[in-house]
Amino acid sequence: MLVETKNASLDTMSVTIQALHVSGKQMTLAVFRQVPAKHPFMPDGTLIPEMQLWGRVRYAMKDETDSWLVASLEGVLYRCSYAQKYLDSPDRYAREWTEAKSILETYIVNEPLAVALEDWDKRQEKLPWEQRRSSYYSGLKIPDWWPSKTKTGNRKYYEDEVDLCYQSWLAAKKREENCIVINELPQLFIAV
Repeated sequence: MLVETKNASLDTMSVTIQALHVSGKQMTLAVFRQVPAKHPFMPDGTLIPEMQLWGRVRYAMKDETDSWLVASLEGVLYRCSYAQKYLDSPDRYAREWTEAKSILETYIVNEPLAVALEDWDKRQEKLPWEQRRSSYYSGLKIPDWWPSKTKTGNRKYYEDEVDLCYQSWLAAKKREENCIVINELPQLFIAV
């Protein structure tokens, strides 16, 4: 599509810039670097409820993020790192959750086998040395992933792992949602 110059025009529009001021003076990058850093998220992925969100600052600091949330908590101003690339991915936690569920299912299936192996070993220990046979030759074999033969009866351990992975996934999803909210905050201007 061709646009003819007779149909195009230039218009002047006003832009609102929000600048961060401290004691009546515009904050500089040197002062911003001295503002204490704080993690803005609670363990469940929600933002700290008492925290008042001021805006965002795009400024790269060496070995740190380039996306900052400026917020206050109990009368103190903080810079909070929230860059998504530095947060744990919900996809990673989803994979861990799936893996933990798979291990739990395998555990449930193989627990009777492990119990049988433990019983076999106990019976073998009671026999004289020359009559003992290892469980490897008996046709019973522990799965490769099994932590140890003494882990039987620890179904709760694996169920807790599944629950922990699920909770971590929920927290990562909540952090991701909160990052979207943070990205909608105004960008603050800081003087060089």
